[in-house]
Amino acid sequence: QTPTPTPEEPPVVIDVTNKVISGDLSSCGADKSFKLTTQAEVDALVSMNCEVIYGDLEIACTVNCLTGFDISGLTNIKIITGALKLTNNRMQTLAGLENVQCFCSLQITGDTELLSTSDLRKNTNYMILINVKSIEVKNNQKLGDLDGLAGIQNVTGDIAIEDLPEITFDGLSHLTTVNGNFRIEDLETTSLLPLAGLTRVGGALAIMSVDQLTSLEGLGDITEVGSIDVRSNDNLVSFSGGLGAVATITGQGAFSGKYYVVVYSNEALTTTDSFPMNGITVDDHVLIRSNPVLCGSANLLMNSFWSGVGADTIVIRSNGNSCPS
Repeated sequence: QTPTPTPEEPPVVIDVTNKVISGDLSSCGADKSFKLTTQAEVDALVSMNCEVIYGDLEIACTVNCLTGFDISGLTNIKIITGALKLTNNRMQTLAGLENVQCFCSLQITGDTELLSTSDLRKNTNYMILINVKSIEVKNNQKLGDLDGLAGIQNVTGDIAIEDLPEITFDGLSHLTTVNGNFRIEDLETTSLLPLAGLTRVGGALAIMSVDQLTSLEGLGDITEVGSIDVRSNDNLVSFSGGLGAVATITGQGAFSGKYYVVVYSNEALTTTDSFPMNGITVDDHVLIRSNPVLCGSANLLMNSFWSGVGADTIVIRSNGNSCPS
């Protein structure tokens, strides 16, 4: 009598962008963007021995996220043609991604335990990855570095570095241009000096709620921006060392679609020395408001600067004593 065959275990299903791939996962074929939400799905991708991901690779914990995934087996991956997305995980390191040479975009958000990005691209030539589309690193409470981004020079879209109380910018020391917006918000970093090579931000350069900054030193080589938004930086005393070289402000990313330059609610700002006055023309809109100790010595961009700017485009209000209003 012929024995009854043992049923095979059903294959692990991997959720893919806009579709679901199940069954034979032996090929990493073209146009497969993998979303891994369980350890079983991570292990299934490990078993495929992919060197190239032809799309996005997203690793995202969605349920029972008490411990981080073990992604150490993903060391075969070298190229991700789309985005690398790491969201809502509890991984302390990125061990397993050390051989990744390049990706199109990077998103690391909501990882409550991640300490470092240094494992990312650890075993590769950092200079292989010079251009990326976008970078978003947000809400990673223990993350202390951006070292996995070392070598990146140009970002064709946006950068958002937000809600990272332990972060430093050393990993962005090669950055020269950002074609989109560059948003720096809710950080405890004391220095922007690693950004000293940055020369252009095509959209809005926003520095907001970075309460340990006392100056903008490190931004002194920027010559062109779309717009500038400096607000709610409690210990910022001056613009010293930063933005003084700005010669062109295009209006891209302007606050409320109107204000090319915003300086708002900086509690300790006492002087506007090194303010980018050379980049402002008669048609630009400027908002300088609610900086309580600014212009006590009546030094708020006076004389030659104001003579070149239309009076109806300037809003200066609720600053320190002796300010124009």
